[in-house]
Amino acid sequence: MPNGTYSQSLTVGGLTIQPVSVIRTGDHPNTYEVVLPVGTAGTLTTRTDDDTGVITVASHSLIVGDRVNVFWSGGRRYGMLVSSQTGTTITVGTAGGDIGAGDVFPATSTPVVITKQVLINTAIDGDTIQILGIIAIATIGTSTAKAHIDMQDAGSASIEAINLTANVPIIYDVAGGASNVFTGNPITKSYAANGSATEELTLKILSLEDSTP
Repeated sequence: MPNGTYSQSLTVGGLTIQPVSVIRTGDHPNTYEVVLPVGTAGTLTTRTDDDTGVITVASHSLIVGDRVNVFWSGGRRYGMLVSSQTGTTITVGTAGGDIGAGDVFPATSTPVVITKQVLINTAIDGDTIQILGIIAIATIGTSTAKAHIDMQDAGSASIEAINLTANVPIIYDVAGGASNVFTGNPITKSYAANGSATEELTLKILSLEDSTP
């Protein structure tokens, strides 16, 4: 049967907990590796309300109907739709568009990054997960770039939305006693986005499931 293996170590005050490998067993792995392109830097020039506004940029390639995330220092809002755009302005969350979820918009004049979401067709049965790991990898080891993924079922209901920081893995060792936040309907699609306007990120999702425990 397929196995999943991970290890952790910790050093504090000159003392070290040596890496210990943990092995989990399942009957089928699901792995995904997707490039998350850089976003577009801009400024929130109009804040209509908590989830509606206009972002002004130098230039962009977004079009009406694009699903986007908006990132700023201290927050992010995801799953919004572009409702109108010009060469330098992008309107998101207005009437007729998806206002998204996440943090409420910051104050007017706040620097932001707006990024088109990447759709990932996934086939993850959360009820059978033994272990799942997610990471957004940057080539710069000291990067603090943000990323985000919203894992959804076939009806577009969110199963779990996760905030990511570059090069920081998140491991859900369900077989080892971790809470399983992915239960419910199978995850058939995930929307991910990069919160950096300068660094391309590589998103990896590694899931090991066991349908016959």
